[in-house]
Amino acid sequence: MSESTRGIVIQHNDDADKWAASEDRVPVFTIVDDVNRDDNGEPIEHVYTMPAAPVPALALHYFRYQRLYGPDIASSWLIEEAVGRAGYDALANDLTGTDASAQLAAIQTLILKVALGNAPKAQGA
Repeated sequence: MSESTRGIVIQHNDDADKWAASEDRVPVFTIVDDVNRDDNGEPIEHVYTMPAAPVPALALHYFRYQRLYGPDIASSWLIEEAVGRAGYDALANDLTGTDASAQLAAIQTLILKVALGNAPKAQGA
């Protein structure tokens, strides 16, 4: 078949899901554990990150979920895909302060920008 009759040709990639384990990551949020302390007596911080360059399929799945289930379910799904189950659970358990709504909105915005390829470049990049 000629290229003109096949459209854009996309190679199947068995390693497509390895993007989630990428070492190039963007910090999304940090949970500060004031109860447990490190050896220096400082609160333990848990930093949750997502891949800096997710595969385009992530955005496509997000658009499908938004179309089929609405923006709330799509956003919830995208957060969990981005930061993983442990990150999602940590966020669900610890996002309880008076500014929780604003923090969640900022987290959603950052994840969406990264997932759609619109994230701001890191300083020096």
